[in-house]
Amino acid sequence: MFHAIRTLLVCILAGILLALCYPGFNFSFLIWVWMIPLFIVLWLPRKDISRRQRALRGFILGYICGFSFFLINLSWLHHIHLAACTLLPAFLALYVGAWGAFAATTGRPVFLPKQTTGKSWAKSLPLTSTAIQSCYAALLNGGAWCGLEWMRGWLLSGFGWNGLGVALHENLILIQIADIVGVTGIAFLIVFCSSVAASVIIRTFAELKSGKMKAHFDFPVAVILVCGAFFYGTEKLGVQQGDSINLRVLLVQGGIEQDDKWDPK
Repeated sequence: MFHAIRTLLVCILAGILLALCYPGFNFSFLIWVWMIPLFIVLWLPRKDISRRQRALRGFILGYICGFSFFLINLSWLHHIHLAACTLLPAFLALYVGAWGAFAATTGRPVFLPKQTTGKSWAKSLPLTSTAIQSCYAALLNGGAWCGLEWMRGWLLSGFGWNGLGVALHENLILIQIADIVGVTGIAFLIVFCSSVAASVIIRTFAELKSGKMKAHFDFPVAVILVCGAFFYGTEKLGVQQGDSINLRVLLVQGGIEQDDKWDPK
């Protein structure tokens, strides 16, 4: 029971940390942290379970995390109706739940132990390099997140607001690569790095218990991707634009009733 409650709290905390990355709080550095504990609870169930059970468990945990995030992130919808700020988060959380089911099964690195119980799970990791498997899992997790985020933007008329990449809105250097990969592509970078980080943390903990430490070559791969985005953004921002003036622009969305919005008059 204690383990179940702790897992539930981790998922809620992950959703809260993600919400803190967006305008209103602007702790954007948390975007590199919030997904790591979620990965760990998705990948390491307390006991050995079947693939179907892993998928169901992953969906539930992902849904709880997504609902916690959207409940905070879309709380301003209470100005429209109380149902809007509860039912819409409940629907959008389905996408995070679907990603959680994927990450807990297909996106789970194959070298991870089947369960966290027992004395020997930490020694079950192979001594050979697992960097390729870790990067492959990160690639799958990042691709799945981007696919679901893209689908969220158009399915059932779509609601594409506040994708994961939007959390980096204050980091002008890193977001410059959006002119190539779009906002969804930035989300891939975040998920990829978080997946690798979670894998490294789990393996390091296992190696500390077994007393056999080794290099983790997947971590430099994630660092290289971030550095690549950084250098690209630095180059783009450093390009001379010729004769220009700087303007500060504020856009305010009008508060118009829906009935009036669609009235031609």
